[in-house]
Amino acid sequence: MRRKEVSSILDHRFEGRNVEIHTVDGSKLSGVIDEISTYEVGMLVENIPTIVFKHAILYVIVQAMDLHGMGVSEREVSDHILDEDFIGTNIELVLINGTKINGRLMKISRYELGIQISNKGYIVPKASISYVRILK
Repeated sequence: MRRKEVSSILDHRFEGRNVEIHTVDGSKLSGVIDEISTYEVGMLVENIPTIVFKHAILYVIVQAMDLHGMGVSEREVSDHILDEDFIGTNIELVLINGTKINGRLMKISRYELGIQISNKGYIVPKASISYVRILK
């Protein structure tokens, strides 16, 4: 069975939620998301309105329960090796800055992976990933 692909895990459902965004330059921004667009995340960081461009996001830490459920869009996941068959698998992501993230793959979208580590969820843009190791 092939599942339809979700374009983005980080979408309007996260508006009003506390998140921690790590950027490719090494910044860590903690705050409440106000608005999410196709290319930007608007959030309040230390009472300062801040706009983060999605291409600069290395990963986002959210609550693990925020990664539940499957989304559906018009494209089917068939152009990828890392597909729904790997959901629930332990993986290691090696990011473009050398950071390694080990956790359980919980969600896959067109542009992001959702990884659970303990009680936290990580939303990692595929553009920030160098490679993925499937762990036994």
